[in-house]
This record gives sequence, structure tokens and C-alpha cells, in this order.
Amino acid sequence: MQVVVLENKRVIGSYFKMRLSYDGVLNALPGQFIMMKVNNSYDPLLSRPMSFHRIISPNPSLEKGGRGKFEILYQVVGKGTGIMSGLKEGDKIDILGPLGRGFLIPDWMDRAIIIAGGMGVAPMMALTEEISRHEVKKSKISISVFMGVKTKDDILCREDFERIGAEVYVSTEDGSLGKKGTCVDLLKELMTNTPLFSPPSEGGGCGGAIFACGPQGMLKAIAGIAMDKKILCQVSLDKRMACGTGACLGCVIKVKSQKYACVCKEGPVFDAGEINWEML
Repeated sequence: MQVVVLENKRVIGSYFKMRLSYDGVLNALPGQFIMMKVNNSYDPLLSRPMSFHRIISPNPSLEKGGRGKFEILYQVVGKGTGIMSGLKEGDKIDILGPLGRGFLIPDWMDRAIIIAGGMGVAPMMALTEEISRHEVKKSKISISVFMGVKTKDDILCREDFERIGAEVYVSTEDGSLGKKGTCVDLLKELMTNTPLFSPPSEGGGCGGAIFACGPQGMLKAIAGIAMDKKILCQVSLDKRMACGTGACLGCVIKVKSQKYACVCKEGPVFDAGEINWEML
């Protein structure tokens, strides 16, 4: 598929947001991703995996002009993303997608805990927007967003989450904004002092679910908390990807239900209980 750049702007520092348009129907889910070829040369050779930050118009037939739109959020960290930051309105890009498995929103859920560590915030806006459109027993789902970054200069999308109606909690490693520490520390504190979830039912479940994306150590800690509290938890793993389709086996991880799984094909979103965290 070929997409057209509508806007590509710096958000803050090395962080950029790009809006793209396309012909046809995308049928993308929050948590899925695309493989983006940043230029027409062989340098860099590999396409770049980019999660959907916002899925603005999944059905372009509803849009004037018949084109759908989506956004990606990225940080300039190397040659490929450096080239991306220089793309201009009207530039055309080849992409493959949507790829992988996205987040699944349970129809019984009345509270969502969204946890984003660092650039793990990228796919969580699309997820939060999708959850905000759901209702349980004609009531809106309560959404809490936990954001963990190194410093206040790395905070992204806070106002966007609040605009949707989410309650936002912030932690910074240097203490420059919000609670000093990690979002795992913040989650533990609030789960101890605040009834974030309704009491577990007889079957061991509850009305809430956790959705997380960020560094591997953070995800492992959150998976442990969810298991201990018997809370449904879905995590989005960040692994280096070369093909995005499971052909190169470059993003294989150990899981419990089978020996191995490709993050790009069986993931990037997994039920936290599926993953063999000790072998990751």
C-alpha cells in the first residue's frame, strides 16, 4: 500500500508525529503496526516497524474525498527515523500492513488501566480512543493512564489522554514531574491506596483489565502484579523486526502454549500469561 504524508511535525525534542492518508480500507486494530520503507534506496535496507498511534478514519468512505487517515508517533534515534523526520507534505511512502495482533477489548470491562513506559505511549492513544467509544451497561468505561518516563521533557500526549476523559498519572525517574520513580512504582502505590478495580468475582475475575506497552522489565513487573491480583493483562512487546510477517524469525520469543512465537505475527500484543518471562 502507498500512503501520502499529510503532516510531519516535531512534537518536542526528538519526538515527531506524522499523519498519513491512504486509499481503500485499513481495518487496523490498536496495537497492530505497519512496516514502513522510509525511502527508495537500499540504505537503509530494512523497513521500519511503526505502531498505529491514532486510527483516525478506518473507513475512508465516510471521509470527504474517500481517503482514510492514521498517525504514527516516533522518536529520531538513527538513520531511518532521521530520514522519516525530513519527509514533507505530499511525499509518498510504501507500507505493509496492518500487521500482527492488536489489543482485544473485553465486552465485560468497566475499568481500563493503560500503562505506557517511554515510547510505549505510541500505540496507547489508539487503544484509549477505542476504549472510550465502548460502553458497559450503557456506562462509559473508566480509563486510567499511567505514564512513566525519564524526565518531564519526555512526557508525550498527556493532554490528549485527558481530552478523551482519562485520568492520567505521571512518574519520572528524576522526579521532575509527578511521582519520582517508575510507573510500576506508581501503579503499586495506587493499587494499595485506591480501589482501582472492583472486587474479584467468584470466578477470580474482575471488572478491570490492564493494557501495557514499554520496556521489557516494566512489562515483566506489571505481568507479575496482574497475575498476583488475578487481573486480565495484555502487553505489547517491542522487539527488533526485519520482515514483519514471521518469515525471518528475527523476533522470536519463548511462550508457554508452544515453544516459540514471532512477536511480529503472533504479537506484538500477548496475554501476559502467555509469555515465558524467565526465558525472554
